[in-house]
Amino acid sequence: MVAYLVVTGGRALIIFSASALLRRTREQIPWAWSTVLTWGGLRGGLSMVLVLSLSKDFPHRELLVSMTFGVVILSILVHGLTMSPLLQWLGVVREHHEHDQYKLTRGKLQAAYAALEELDRMLHVHFTNPEVLDDLRAEYKQRVERVRTSLLDLHLESKQLQA
Repeated sequence: MVAYLVVTGGRALIIFSASALLRRTREQIPWAWSTVLTWGGLRGGLSMVLVLSLSKDFPHRELLVSMTFGVVILSILVHGLTMSPLLQWLGVVREHHEHDQYKLTRGKLQAAYAALEELDRMLHVHFTNPEVLDDLRAEYKQRVERVRTSLLDLHLESKQLQA
């Protein structure tokens, strides 16, 4: 347990020191990202290979192997199981809310309308084969209808969006 705390504390010290040095430059690392780098750092593979490559007669080899294995297991379990809540608590990621889904769907609808306008422009400047443009237009009209239906469903399911 002491080795785990030392490894985690050492990693935090290195990352936050480097972040502090970078604050004087244009390449600043936000505090939340430094925390994520500390907590989510890769642990295990290289340290296990290094400790297992020690010769059999190396003093205290078995203790080093056990400590390394313990640190790796604790890191994977503790950090792995708590990473998602940490990311949300720090505000690095958010859960998807209805409003986010609504904005994404509206963006898809705007993109489909823009594609239809571009197809019309291409038809008038004789840019490409009209049959190809007709096929694309039909595809985008279907996409518009699907997205409109999705927007309507979002409006019906969410009191917040209705308001």
